[in-house]
Amino acid sequence: MFQPGDRIIYGTNGVCEVVEITTLNMSGVPADKKYYVLRPWYHPEHKVFTPIDNQKVVMRPVMTRKEALKLIEEIPQIPQLIVEYERMREDCYKQAIRGGDCRTIVALIKALYLRSRERESQG
Repeated sequence: MFQPGDRIIYGTNGVCEVVEITTLNMSGVPADKKYYVLRPWYHPEHKVFTPIDNQKVVMRPVMTRKEALKLIEEIPQIPQLIVEYERMREDCYKQAIRGGDCRTIVALIKALYLRSRERESQG
C-alpha cells in the first residue's frame, strides 16, 4: 500500500503523487472502500481517484536512480519486442505499455526504432 507523498506510476497517466487515502461519499460506492487520491505530475491541477485494491490499472513505485541506472546498463542485452503477426502488432504494443514493465517497454522502443530504420531504408 502506498502512502501520501509517495510518487508512483499509475497506468498510462505516468508519474502521480499520492495526495491522500480516503473514502468517497458517493451513492453506489461502499462507504468503507478506500481510494487513493492521485495528482498527476504533468497535470497538477487534476485529481485521479482509484481504489487502493485496483487490479485493472498497473500501479508501481517510481524507479530509484539506482534501478534506472541498472536498466540503462541492461539495454544492450534486452531483445526487441517481436510480433509475429502484423494484425496483432497494435494490441501487443498496447499490452506492453499498459503492463508497465520497464524492460518490456525498452523492448518495445527497440522494436519501434528498428522498424522505423527499416522503413526509412526502404524509402
